[in-house]
Amino acid sequence: MQIEDIKKTFDPDKPAVRGGGLSGPIETHVISINGIGGRQLRYALADGVKFLVNILIGDEDDPATHCGSVPYYVQGMYSVTDTSAELSVIEKALESVRVLPTASGGLDSCSDRTELSLLD
Repeated sequence: MQIEDIKKTFDPDKPAVRGGGLSGPIETHVISINGIGGRQLRYALADGVKFLVNILIGDEDDPATHCGSVPYYVQGMYSVTDTSAELSVIEKALESVRVLPTASGGLDSCSDRTELSLLD
């Protein structure tokens, strides 16, 4: 999913399931965590709940990330009343995410992409 697709999903003129929509822009930042590249999104809902989201997409030759076919979506939530120290805990938790080699599910190589399919 591209950042533009995500922005379309969060239309500020349409109320969210809860929260009454966005209260501002979606900030995006390029990140790399544990060698996996991706984007970090920061946005707030009108009810004061803020989100910090890391979307990580592995390389096409990395079996541990299913050859880039499965993005990792890690989300933290906090309130506008939280202090910077409380936000720092969420940021550190999201930065500490590690994809273990066993996440490959036994996939040894990315040379045969049909091995990634859940269908027979």
